[in-house]
Amino acid sequence: MVNLLERLQVSDGCFDHSAHEGEPGRGTVICNAVAGLGFLYMTEHGEDEKLAERILVIVRRNLDWFGSHWWKRGNVWKKVVDHPSWCAVTNQDVCVACDMCKYGEISGDMS
Repeated sequence: MVNLLERLQVSDGCFDHSAHEGEPGRGTVICNAVAGLGFLYMTEHGEDEKLAERILVIVRRNLDWFGSHWWKRGNVWKKVVDHPSWCAVTNQDVCVACDMCKYGEISGDMS
């Protein structure tokens, strides 16, 4: 499963084929954040440390993409937002926050 999902991540950190046709760009907030959370929960239930390290690299790359691509970007309904958020849709932004918290908890990296 990790091999399959890893192949779907493009060089900038976004997961390919992760956008609703009505959203701008090729990767939406919710589709990427949920993929990251799935990866992180896989590390908690596995015993393979090398696999867990690989997953953390994948998720960190995706989180870096969020910061550079989505911060205050908005969405098709509300273009640029004027407050701290990624797309200004509560459930989607909360998923990113959960992704960041879980990554920090597992990796110890709170940056």
